[in-house]
Amino acid sequence: LDLLIDRAEAGSVHHYMSVVRDKDRRVREAALRGVGKHGTPAELTELVALLNDEIGDASFRRPFESCTAALCRTFADAGPASAPCLAALPKATVPGRPSILRVLGILAEAEGLAAIVGDTKSPDEGTRDAAVRALATWPDATAWDSLLTVARDTENLIHHVLAVRGCRRLLGTMADADPEDLKVLYDAALAVARREDEKKLFVFSLEGVSIRDLKVKSKRPYRVRRGGMRKGATWTTDRKYTFSKVPAELVGATYIQTAMDDKAASNKADFLSFRIEEPVVVYVGFDSRCRKLPKWLAAWEKTALVVREETNSCRLPLYRKAFPVGKVVVGGNKALGVGAIFTVVVVPGGGGQ
Repeated sequence: LDLLIDRAEAGSVHHYMSVVRDKDRRVREAALRGVGKHGTPAELTELVALLNDEIGDASFRRPFESCTAALCRTFADAGPASAPCLAALPKATVPGRPSILRVLGILAEAEGLAAIVGDTKSPDEGTRDAAVRALATWPDATAWDSLLTVARDTENLIHHVLAVRGCRRLLGTMADADPEDLKVLYDAALAVARREDEKKLFVFSLEGVSIRDLKVKSKRPYRVRRGGMRKGATWTTDRKYTFSKVPAELVGATYIQTAMDDKAASNKADFLSFRIEEPVVVYVGFDSRCRKLPKWLAAWEKTALVVREETNSCRLPLYRKAFPVGKVVVGGNKALGVGAIFTVVVVPGGGGQ
């Protein structure tokens, strides 16, 4: 099968289709790779029909669903890629409907969203579960209101958690929104969250954390900007660099304007300190060009979040650490490969985690 796929010989697709239901998982997956790569509209029609058949459980079906989605995109032409699946929904079987919904979730087109939202209230448990999971991974804010509704109304705790965390993920795509608008969205999600684990995800303050007694082992100026972290905020006190990308988790947070000329000033563990009157999580954005982190940063958790500065084409991956009430200490910036000073951002304890 792999040889046929690599050689892309004409007329081989029927060989792939003849073994897509083979007992051997490796054979099935190889055959579906071939169909996805060389299939025609006829194979797409056959695959949609297969999804409506009793071919196996959800894990068995996933490669079929991925292959179907790939062919839908290939033959979308000028219309929506989801058209073949939407056409099959009215006559979908009980096992087939969840599969088709998962394909619509993979395609993530506006045309498929209404069908997915409608089935979040399906009386069939499998259909309802597939719909909620597809909605929870929707890539843009068009799913926001529906996710809030599911989170508020469902009696299924798993579906509630999926919907709430789907809302949190969507907020991460809205970093360019006005902070006032973001606060409304955060508050709306907080209002429907039931468990403390989820409530902590929606801590948002336009005022920012209050910090005092800022001390720096440098003669250059460092300034606290309470509630000032957002796109366009000034990064340093001695340059006009501004942040071009700020994660939604940090919009409206307090940050410290550092001095670019201190980028190689020190690697001591107590370079910068301040005091806080509530538990916080401190984020440090450290130059991505660093080839060896300073020792003090080894105790901090690296996140998937990044702050960017457009003028200097600089990326600052974010590291975080929780601190109780009292003194916060941050080390110096000096490290191998570093060409820019760090940034320090402070959010309420539990926020952004």
